[in-house]
Amino acid sequence: EMANSRHDLIGSNFDQIRFPNEAAANATDLVAMWYAPFACRVLTVRIVYTDAVTGQNTNTFNMNLINTDATTELGNIDYVAGTNAAAGAETNIYATAFNLAQGNNLYLQRELVGAGGMASPVGLMLVEYEGR
Repeated sequence: EMANSRHDLIGSNFDQIRFPNEAAANATDLVAMWYAPFACRVLTVRIVYTDAVTGQNTNTFNMNLINTDATTELGNIDYVAGTNAAAGAETNIYATAFNLAQGNNLYLQRELVGAGGMASPVGLMLVEYEGR
């Protein structure tokens, strides 16, 4: 039988959403959004950067995965001292599968920490999901 839509395909789907670099002191804001094209089960959400990130205390940034209501934090990476990301390497921001209704959104938020913050590089939010 032939598949009628992407939802009918066997296996998982994988979307890549680009987000911009941010200057150190930029205010907290939503930098990427993913739209659920059908009722699905999100398997993982990962981040990959074009340049390395070296965590530091006091002035830094956090990346937060926010649910469709734009306020509930599902997962986060706080780039404090000892929390780093290599250029081109994937980092899980959320690795526990959950269901989303068609039309719901996931947001990636860059959160300023400290008055000076820390610059963040261009990156991708990687969303792996399957139909349910």
